[in-house]
Amino acid sequence: MKFSLPINTNAYQKQFNFHIKNLYDVQSIIHTESEVVIVANITEPQKTEIENYYNSLNGFASFYLDPEYGDVFVANKYGINEDNGRLYNHLITAKITNMITGGLITPEEAEIYSSETYKTRSLLREGYWNSAYYELISKTVDPKFLAVTNESIEYIKDYVNDKYPDNFNIE
Repeated sequence: MKFSLPINTNAYQKQFNFHIKNLYDVQSIIHTESEVVIVANITEPQKTEIENYYNSLNGFASFYLDPEYGDVFVANKYGINEDNGRLYNHLITAKITNMITGGLITPEEAEIYSSETYKTRSLLREGYWNSAYYELISKTVDPKFLAVTNESIEYIKDYVNDKYPDNFNIE
């Protein structure tokens, strides 16, 4: 059976594909700007199930309607967050290295700051940006590091607000 559905702009298409390919005998799913065309060996009641499922999807919150997909999706996001956290750690390290090179701080002061922010940096490297934010704002740092710390707080906050589900948003 070949049928089409009007595009649901709230649906996460990869989740939809994952779900129906695991439950039904689907040959193809083609997404266009205006519709989703599905070719599958299914019955009329199964078509109705697919239509109802597709129409029920409403963005990130819908991942939890399909726990298997939700778990895979979130695990993949942590991998991405981990990679981004490592890269951001390198950027912070570069800023501090440039502060040493520019004579703004000593290597010893940089080591003290590094020790004070170790847990935050570890959380970022592990992909836990939200936890890293709360860890970093709990620190009182040497005024020499206030600019880099404040910049990090804002960057992490923006990252969480952009990449995490809404209930993790930081004000």
